[in-house]
Amino acid sequence: MQLELDSVSAEEAQPTGHEGTPPVEFEALCRGCQGNCCTLALGRKAFIDAKTAKRAALYINEQATEKVALNYISYLPEQHVQGSCLYHGPDGCALPRQMRSDTCNKYQCRAARDMLKRIETHNPDGVLCLAGKGADFRQASYVQNDKIANVPLGMVTPEHNHG
Repeated sequence: MQLELDSVSAEEAQPTGHEGTPPVEFEALCRGCQGNCCTLALGRKAFIDAKTAKRAALYINEQATEKVALNYISYLPEQHVQGSCLYHGPDGCALPRQMRSDTCNKYQCRAARDMLKRIETHNPDGVLCLAGKGADFRQASYVQNDKIANVPLGMVTPEHNHG
């Protein structure tokens, strides 16, 4: 991949849409899902293009293409999720948000959009995030007061909820 940092202005490199850090509930949902959307980045160089690399250069205050590339390499996790983006580690994306592509920063799956809309309209005290298909959960977490806690799967089985 050839990145021409000089081909993108600092203004063009600024992120678009969904600025800032998403709510912690969004993070909990993504952790539970284990980033299925991140599988799309495999083979696409984590969606890193000249604009993203320029933004990273501004973030690390470095203009040399080689140094920006080395900085990206330094964020590769020791372990990554098989079949997913190379930056997808056990705890999610290993890249700082400022070094991620607009695609990675802006994308919200339907479950995330629905959850964020419900949080906005109902303002709950806490949110239970379940990941899996149907009642076959593989991960559960509870978010309250901006803290994520793992929930033992035995506490969220259909038998437990309806028994």
